[in-house]
Amino acid sequence: NQSHILYPEALPRMTHKLGIREYNCIGKFRCRSSFKCIQQSARCDGVFNCKGGEDEYSCVRLSGKKAVLQVFTFGSWRTVCSDDWKDEYGNATCKRLGFSSYVSSGYLPVSAIEEEFQRHFVSVSHWISADQVTPLHNASYLREECSSGNIIILKCLGCGSKSLYSSRIVGGNASSPQQWPWQVSLQFQGFHLCGGSIITPWWIVTAAHCVYDLYLPSSWSVQVGFVSQQDPSINPYSVEKIIYHRNYKPKTMGNDIALMKLAAPLALNGNFFSFAFFSFKLKIGRISSDTDQKSLQSRDGESWSSPKST
Repeated sequence: NQSHILYPEALPRMTHKLGIREYNCIGKFRCRSSFKCIQQSARCDGVFNCKGGEDEYSCVRLSGKKAVLQVFTFGSWRTVCSDDWKDEYGNATCKRLGFSSYVSSGYLPVSAIEEEFQRHFVSVSHWISADQVTPLHNASYLREECSSGNIIILKCLGCGSKSLYSSRIVGGNASSPQQWPWQVSLQFQGFHLCGGSIITPWWIVTAAHCVYDLYLPSSWSVQVGFVSQQDPSINPYSVEKIIYHRNYKPKTMGNDIALMKLAAPLALNGNFFSFAFFSFKLKIGRISSDTDQKSLQSRDGESWSSPKST
């Protein structure tokens, strides 16, 4: 059976007979382990509302250029005041964030941090740093303002090992800027959900399980050019169309591949570019190889191939 080669302009042909479904989770948190949507207020509340418990992970972060400590509680990200803060809290927090060790806690005036972090505040109380039952975000209480006028910044050492709050690939390594320039962040309603790879300025390839039953393009955006979710955000690219393999099997993850078409083409430059520029041959589905190229092949033989490099 000879494969039919589809060049970029022919990619839209794969949209027919896909059984497209739209799924709207706007204003809520989507459980990655299922298609369940929960209220934002149920996230990081000490109760596992998602099947995989992911609503109780990633509830603490360091934000902005100053590494401002924030916790997600009462339905939003809130900056931690220095009021009632103890040094032992910093040590435990660095460990929970996945860092190898704690350096120091610092204080900064509220006026010295980015404006977006000056809106909602919490202070920490009744938290024993060794307590695994009541984590930091559940030991916080709301504040209209910091009575001390200061907030907490943390210095932690090392990229860390896998922790409760880690969302990295198991066994993976930290990436350097521009090391994987074709890699992008696919964000659903502003939250990173999956990774993807650039194949043309218009098209991103990803896994079908990321988009299956989450089929509203306006809920998605694509971020390019950074390696950490803590990096400063740049203007995201809007998504015009989402396509997953017509024979995708959710239970067995068969044909687990999908495409996203952007509303506007990427401005490919030295910071990020398509892996299709290399001598790769892309076909939708299983992985195979030959003497000079790698491919993804679908059961029906449809494929896309990049030009060979010279």
